[in-house]
Amino acid sequence: MLSFNRIYGKILKFIGLNLESFIVLGICSSTHAEQYKSTIISRPVPIKLHLRNRTINLQYTEHDKQDILGKGGVAHVFKFNRDKVIKVLTKEHISKSSINKIRDANKLVMRIQKKYPGLFVNISSVQNVVAEYSDGRRVKTIGIIMKKMNRTVKDEMKDLKLNSHITYTLLDDDSNSDIYIENKLKFLANVWLKYVQLLKVYSIEGYNHCDISPKNIMVGYDNNLYVSDTDTTQKNNLKCMVYSDGSTAPETYNGENATYLSDLFSVADSMYQLITDKQIMFDHFLAKRIDAKEIYNTAYLRLQAVILREFKKLDMAIENSALSKNWQWFLHYLKGFILASHQYEPALRQKKLAQLMDLPESAELVDIYKKIEDYLVQFPQYSSLDSEHEIDLHDIFTKAQCDRFLSDEVLTDDLVFDEAFLEEFENIDH
Repeated sequence: MLSFNRIYGKILKFIGLNLESFIVLGICSSTHAEQYKSTIISRPVPIKLHLRNRTINLQYTEHDKQDILGKGGVAHVFKFNRDKVIKVLTKEHISKSSINKIRDANKLVMRIQKKYPGLFVNISSVQNVVAEYSDGRRVKTIGIIMKKMNRTVKDEMKDLKLNSHITYTLLDDDSNSDIYIENKLKFLANVWLKYVQLLKVYSIEGYNHCDISPKNIMVGYDNNLYVSDTDTTQKNNLKCMVYSDGSTAPETYNGENATYLSDLFSVADSMYQLITDKQIMFDHFLAKRIDAKEIYNTAYLRLQAVILREFKKLDMAIENSALSKNWQWFLHYLKGFILASHQYEPALRQKKLAQLMDLPESAELVDIYKKIEDYLVQFPQYSSLDSEHEIDLHDIFTKAQCDRFLSDEVLTDDLVFDEAFLEEFENIDH
């Protein structure tokens, strides 16, 4: 018997209701926030940045890094002006080849941005930079200028209770707990749609992001969502580049060449990371307040509704049969992920599930299918899933239910399922 926390944690954040926000794709840094004030600098940081038309004098000490807004494996993020930041490659001994690859990846995204107006708006330019250090060294590198971000998606999830003026005391009130949960659902819907729009564009253009994770989804000061760190953007079927060691030799992404599925698995993994974060979900509160079966059923149905609507809205049935098949696999994967991934420890979630999807003959996958089948076979509309089966939610729900999911009357920002609709799920033993 699954515990409530595990069921709720692995499902709730896949869902979400407020899908009307127009999602904006961009390039931004690692988290820009006060949390980086205490970051220990493990490699030299420039004191000046010489750009084409200006010189930036960086002001910071070991205890007051006011101009250091973020730090990653190969770069630091500094203030550029009031509204923008500059991400400068500061990794020591990084090769010219690696710098050029990162430059090319960002320029590629700028070109895609022009082709899809409104999707990619967070990269202003890529410029040559001379970084000057305190010991007199001057190093040629590049800087990526972009919008200043407010926080990561993970930070936003943690603070939603504060944004809703909900405190631990108020959470004892049922009406406030409903507000708290609905706010999380609405925000997660935007995150989901963000991922889908990003990957649709990348898939059409034949590229992979290669570095999708919760820390790379940012919330701007305009409250739009931005996918960041597109430095790893790579052509489909080539190996995704990872520059953590500064070498020119590319590393593989999850041990595989870049494919549509590698990014798709990362999306599911990212949502999973958000779902299972105990600080975000406040399991101790939810466990005593909400009936597990009701949440499981409602959450599953809402997820199906969201996927149905968004796949229809975004026209995911692309004529390219290979691409279409990958999206079908993704929907298939999500079903298995929601229904069966509780059996794996967090450290194994992506590696194991990706492996299972790539190895359909594995005993573990058969077990997952069995778990899915045990659940779905209770519906007369269900037909057995296999690797050749074209995934369609009509296998699970009646035509009337699917049509109802897709109707404007039901699929509003305040998606609600009535008691009669949920009644057939009430006796399912999870």
